Amino acid sequence: MESLRNLIGAALLASLAGCGSATMELSEEQAKKQLDQGLEAIAIFDYGKALTLLQPVPAALPVGSREWQKATFALASSLRYYQPVRGEYVLQSVELYELLLAEGDDPVIRGMTQIELGRIFEISDFPGDEVDLEKGRDYYRAVIEERPAPGLANEAVLRLGNSLVKEFTRPEEVEAGIALVRGYLEEYPDNAQNAVMWQFIAMAEDMVRNDPAAALDAYDEAKALGFAVPSKADNYLWIMVRLAKQTGDDRRLVRYCQATLRDTPRSAHGTLARLELERLQKKHPDWDIEIPRRATFLDFMNRGGSADAAPTEASGQEEGA
Repeated sequence: MESLRNLIGAALLASLAGCGSATMELSEEQAKKQLDQGLEAIAIFDYGKALTLLQPVPAALPVGSREWQKATFALASSLRYYQPVRGEYVLQSVELYELLLAEGDDPVIRGMTQIELGRIFEISDFPGDEVDLEKGRDYYRAVIEERPAPGLANEAVLRLGNSLVKEFTRPEEVEAGIALVRGYLEEYPDNAQNAVMWQFIAMAEDMVRNDPAAALDAYDEAKALGFAVPSKADNYLWIMVRLAKQTGDDRRLVRYCQATLRDTPRSAHGTLARLELERLQKKHPDWDIEIPRRATFLDFMNRGGSADAAPTEASGQEEGA
């Protein structure tokens, strides 16, 4: 059975090597050089060029070797992401990914392969492509169980959680998805992707479960860690403003409006945050609510072009809000 599988794998690689406009046989040294060139093309998302370079490469390398695994994964990915999408290319990529799982032993490449297969089976890539959601989820679960590298396990958790939560018509799956990510956060409290995971939970609670209080708690956790995409901090803060208004929590509303003005002084939401704080000052005159002043160009120049905290216009303590 092992020799038969090797023969099938060799036949697949040989057939792919002959798919290019010019068939060529490479020495092992040439194959390694062409692999590097193919990886450079992938790095700039030029999958067409990568495909041309990589088609003959795996067949010229010892099956199971580290270089063979890199080349086979790169070729499979070039087929997978080639644009416009071609159904036969996606199917060939599946065969190559599955060959990698059978013949490769590098844990990181194996984890990346399982995530790619999970994505292929989770979504429809071309007309007539049938989704096999459970098969896709099984690949994600395998990565979580094997944990080949923290980053890959994190991605698998988020992809599995998302595949469950997006089935919003099935509450039990939504709950399972949120519980999965929460459980992972508890098990790995120092996980580098915790902010991303908390924001995933926040969005699920807000947009799927319609629980603004739970969403706000999750956003608070993400904010404390540092938002996943710092350049979008003003958008995340404004979502928190909306959620605080929905829950009727004026104290939180004050903090988030102040943070919008103080932490993201160039935010497009700054004027609305200021108006909201002025409204809250009138509603709660005893809170001594501080309204940070919008930073001017001169303020930025005086701070050396830095977008640090904006100056304040009135005295007062944030803790009192």
